[in-house]
Amino acid sequence: MAVRQGCSLDRVFHASSFGPNLSDWGERALVEIMTCAAEGLTLTVRAAFGQDAMTPAPVWTDITDDVLEGGVRRGAQFEVDRMEPGGADVTLSNTHGDYWPGNAGGAHYPHVRPSTRFNIRATYLGTTWDLFTGFVTDWRNAYLGVGGAVPVARVTLVDALRFLRGFDLNVDPGYAQEKSGTRIENVLDDMGWPARDRDLDAGVSEVQASGALEHKGALEHCDDVLKSERGRLFVTGDGAIRYDDRHARYKSPLNLSQTTFGDGPDELGYHDVEFEFSDQLIKNDVRAQRVDGVERTASDAVSQGVHGKRSRNTSGLLNTDDNEVQDQVNYDVARLKDPHSRVKSITLRPRRDQAALLAQALGRELADRITLRLDDASVDGPFHIEGISHLFRAGFWETQWWVSDGDAESAWVLGVPGFTELGYTTRLAY
Repeated sequence: MAVRQGCSLDRVFHASSFGPNLSDWGERALVEIMTCAAEGLTLTVRAAFGQDAMTPAPVWTDITDDVLEGGVRRGAQFEVDRMEPGGADVTLSNTHGDYWPGNAGGAHYPHVRPSTRFNIRATYLGTTWDLFTGFVTDWRNAYLGVGGAVPVARVTLVDALRFLRGFDLNVDPGYAQEKSGTRIENVLDDMGWPARDRDLDAGVSEVQASGALEHKGALEHCDDVLKSERGRLFVTGDGAIRYDDRHARYKSPLNLSQTTFGDGPDELGYHDVEFEFSDQLIKNDVRAQRVDGVERTASDAVSQGVHGKRSRNTSGLLNTDDNEVQDQVNYDVARLKDPHSRVKSITLRPRRDQAALLAQALGRELADRITLRLDDASVDGPFHIEGISHLFRAGFWETQWWVSDGDAESAWVLGVPGFTELGYTTRLAY
């Protein structure tokens, strides 16, 4: 679907193609959805009909002409959250009947089925960015308007982390003691995920040998690895499973700000910035224990006196050293004992300045670093993108990023007395 600002109605909508019973409500809905969003912006939606879910290089079928609206969401809303499977929703016009699963005359029959891979991408001024690649979990056929005037197919998509969630590990004699990135690699091998669709750091921490695993959820096991390493696992817009170890954000390119937003003359504009100043993240009594290890604790009496005791308990860590576990609880208390007024999210509506904003809205990936300057709010610093959403419909594009403070972790790691003695400086940051 080429979405061009200012294009005329008859170029994007023909009532006659929907028959004489098209209702007023249905007509308005289609007009609103299909009008243009930005000059030079092209949205493309593709499906790999008839191919296995894990085919390394799928052959795509372009179904953009049927797209009415959609949205993408990936990542987490808080820096302490794990990355959940990303998702997307696309509404397709089904006036030709191609998206009825049982329609033997349909163009995609008999391949309108769950697990079909989809790709959503956008092109602006010759540059293409993949916004989401995932798999169908549900085809929901429905109608717009009165009397079934406009049949549609609403497609629900989820990314490759869903396969980890749905796959059980049965490994005997199990995995050897190894770096965290090697363990993630081995799990993906056992799941059968294509090697070309991976981007994995080596890892910093060693994780314990697993012993024989029977009916152990693959995502659950990866979560244990992530908690032990303090790494992040997510799926990029082009569908690769990516693992960032805990050093990743302190090295190039993630330690380099990609652009600056703010209110100054040389800074990019934004639609909205959402702040949060709450008790949601306060933790002042933190405990953690590795498998076959001793529980390690850290607390802050001053914070407990002001806010009450706020506990966090983590078990089942796979670290091979109790000192690493002690480092983790010390780190959590120092970072979370006090509430902070934090920037929670940044929202862009690129049409206000599409030449400057569209490349940013489309091109940023999870974990990327940006800078935000707001004089009134005393905000001037870097942030990492923890979550991304895109909404596209009638003459409308909105991108929202959930962010975390890019300096908070590194400043604390390098500045707290006694931290080096625990060995964490050499393991967490450079």
